[in-house]
Amino acid sequence: MNIVVTNINRAPELIFDGPWAAISVASYSEDWPMLSEGNRVGLLQLAFHDIDEKIYGYNLMSDDQGLEILDFVYGVWDKVECILVHCEAGISRSPAIAAAISKIKIGHDGGYFRTHIPNRYVYNTLLKLNHNRKRSYWHGFFRQYYSRRWFGFIAPF
Repeated sequence: MNIVVTNINRAPELIFDGPWAAISVASYSEDWPMLSEGNRVGLLQLAFHDIDEKIYGYNLMSDDQGLEILDFVYGVWDKVECILVHCEAGISRSPAIAAAISKIKIGHDGGYFRTHIPNRYVYNTLLKLNHNRKRSYWHGFFRQYYSRRWFGFIAPF
């Protein structure tokens, strides 16, 4: 899997031969660029500012937006050869998203902390949300499984 990080000016120029998906991040919803539709499997557009704490008048990435990113990635991961992630400058928000995707799906941060300055809030929020989601899944699984067990055999209810 290839995860490409770029900025808002370069993103519309990129064309991929195989199936790909894009996560487009801007500070305001009207600022998303027009991306190529050729071979594109999915597009997620989000608007939040490049900040790491609440500041009046600015939008911090919300947990709901983080969950949208995770849902999108899990939904397209096996269908695409490349995921394009861009923000306005391509320095902070998009590398944070790419690093989190890489950590979650591949097991390492992809080197984005050596080549970029990922937004730590975005990165940590995505990892936290993914961890909580996995923990919640397994908690429910074991709760359901063990609620049916009674003295070493499966209860009939």
